[in-house]
Amino acid sequence: MDKSTSERIPSFEEQYAIFEVCSEPEVEDAYKRYMERSDILKDWRILYASERNDGPYPIRREQLLDDGIVATLFRGRSLWCLDAEFASAGDNRYEMKMGQCAFVDSNVASYIRSIAYKKPSEAREKIRERLASSLTPDVLQNINPYLYLWEAHRNWNATTMECCEQTVAALYGLSLCDSPLDAGWGERYRTQYVEEAEAHAKILIKDFSKTLESSLGQALKIHSAAVECMLLRAKILDSDKRMTPESKMLELIRFMDEDLAIVMNRELIICADIFFRGGRCNTSKKLNSLLTADDPLDRIKNCAWDIYIFRILDSLSFSKKFPDVTFFVDKIITNDKDVADIVRLAELRAMMINRRTGLVLPFYNDNIVQWLNNLVGEKGFNLISERLQEDAFRRRANSRSYESILRILAADQQHLMSLVASAKGVLTS
Repeated sequence: MDKSTSERIPSFEEQYAIFEVCSEPEVEDAYKRYMERSDILKDWRILYASERNDGPYPIRREQLLDDGIVATLFRGRSLWCLDAEFASAGDNRYEMKMGQCAFVDSNVASYIRSIAYKKPSEAREKIRERLASSLTPDVLQNINPYLYLWEAHRNWNATTMECCEQTVAALYGLSLCDSPLDAGWGERYRTQYVEEAEAHAKILIKDFSKTLESSLGQALKIHSAAVECMLLRAKILDSDKRMTPESKMLELIRFMDEDLAIVMNRELIICADIFFRGGRCNTSKKLNSLLTADDPLDRIKNCAWDIYIFRILDSLSFSKKFPDVTFFVDKIITNDKDVADIVRLAELRAMMINRRTGLVLPFYNDNIVQWLNNLVGEKGFNLISERLQEDAFRRRANSRSYESILRILAADQQHLMSLVASAKGVLTS
């Protein structure tokens, strides 16, 4: 781990203060706790999601098409922002500006591209009507194409780039008129907006390709590999019928702590659904039959990507490029049931943003400590409690290695394929 990464890691004292604030069930209690810890948390901004309707920043969650969702990553109905300025303002007015855009996945992006470039049909018209009924003009006019591009980068070639140019152009075309996705939008796009939109898209795709080649592609590969490692090891453990779900969970936590040296709570929540057959997440259902699948490694990789995109969205809550914006709370627009289930399963109670370093830390609605205690029992929790203490925090920070993650990934891929071969041999014998 390089020096710049280590400097971004908050102290254990900061992490514990954050845990105390975000563990409070109501925003009033979180505010009181923040005020008690304001000297420690002076560099931190905390976004706290409440079930109350009267918060300063309303948030909503809506169904999209058959399996999708339009949502922020937060629980509840409104957001509150706690930071040093807010704490010192007292009864005085303190204005904060929330930035927001919408990210679409490849499914929704392809629908919009089809409406833009193809003549109307009964099927496309039904999809257009349903999209328009769920997505307001202000959402459609602020769509960010990068989630779609990050997904597409995994198979980046000339054909992909050509398709991406049209899709990005169509998404940009939504911002060029006051009534996007009404009955006449596709025709207006093809006759009025297509040239401007495609010129914009060519520049954006060219810049994106350069970034992929220079640094982004490698960073996405390494970071998503850690998520893939968690899913691979979970399925390897899950194949051992001698182990109880609780013992599998304890071993996965040991693996996360010692081998990966990364705390991956969202991934733990999903892997628990695998071990305990919770059925709360379509990803875990899909992975339950992994050993008899025709494409086990591709399936793992695709599931890992669905989870990893949330880490990307977490990181976008703060940007120094927009000094007039206090924080960002973006929406995800997806018709992928796997992604929609993850939003619901691992929704956030709070988000912590370090204003000095730009580090963003999510805090889940389920208090992870209490959740683990309930999941593995008091005896099991005692076995892993030291992994939550300061010494373990410092050990992970000093031993984290991306090269090690890639080595573990390669070894576990081989291990999984040997299990697949054995499973298929049993079925055919």
